Formats: sequence, structure tokens, C-alpha cells
Amino acid sequence: MTSEAQKPQKGRRRQGQNLTGDEHVQAKAAFLDAFAQTGIMLVGCQAAGVHHTTLYRWLEHDEEFSLAYKQAEAQSNDVLRAEIYRRGKVGYDKPVYQGGKMVGTVHEYSDTLLIFLAKARMPEFRDRVQIDHSYVDAEAERISRLTGVPVKELLRRVDELLRERRGGNG
Repeated sequence: MTSEAQKPQKGRRRQGQNLTGDEHVQAKAAFLDAFAQTGIMLVGCQAAGVHHTTLYRWLEHDEEFSLAYKQAEAQSNDVLRAEIYRRGKVGYDKPVYQGGKMVGTVHEYSDTLLIFLAKARMPEFRDRVQIDHSYVDAEAERISRLTGVPVKELLRRVDELLRERRGGNG
């Protein structure tokens, strides 16, 4: 005899039960919607009613879903950027409590979030990175001996490749 707790809930699948075609479509849409809003895969999986391994299978085997996932990820990044902007530039009202009761609000801004936004968008605000070239020089010498290509030529080629990867901004 099956107890009430053991019976599957109406409209819910039992663990291990395969999705039907329509359920696949609905689950994927539910995942993408929740993920686009939160950027959190677990929240998307919960909204879709699927295990995270199902998500990974979809990403690996369903090209259309994989593309939609990337679009949802970009949308969730925009949601985060908007919140960073709001808190850093527009500000937000923070409740003020006194004696355990809310007595008002104070309008605050997040300098830290604004700094991160500036660093992401404006190169002049990015942290400067100091590179120790002694390792690069030693490796260039070693590769030059192995290939017969002069060190200056090797370094020129490396610099050219790095400029290409950065989109020409050297």
C-alpha cells in the first residue's frame, strides 16, 4: 500500500522519469527565463524542475538551447550591470533603525560598485599589471636556440599576436 507521501504529486514527475516533448519545451523555457533574471543556474534548474545534470546534457547536445543559454546569460549580465549602475550612480534608500524601530531612511551610494563599473568600461581605471620580462626573455632565448629564429623576431611575433588578441589595442 502506498502512503500519501510516496504518491507523485499531480503534475510533477517522479525522480528519474523522462520528460515528454512538451515538458522539454516548457522546462527549457522556464530555465531560460529564471536564469536570465538571476544568472544562477540552480535557480533556473529549480524553476524548470530538472537536475543540473539535465541542464549540462541540454547544453552539450542541444545547439539551439545552448545558443539560447548564452543569450540568457548575456541578459542576466545586463541585469547585474543595471543593478551595479543603480546602486553606484542613482543610489538606494537604506532603512535607519533606532530602538528596534525603523525611523527613516538614508540615501546611499556604492562607491565600490561604481569603481568596478568604471574599471570594466574605462581602461584608464583598470589596475596596472607589472610583468617581469626576465622569464619571457629567457624563454625567447631558449626558443631561439631551438628554432634558429632571432630573439627580436620571436618577441615581435609574440607582440603582434597579443595585439591581435586585444583587437589591435596595444
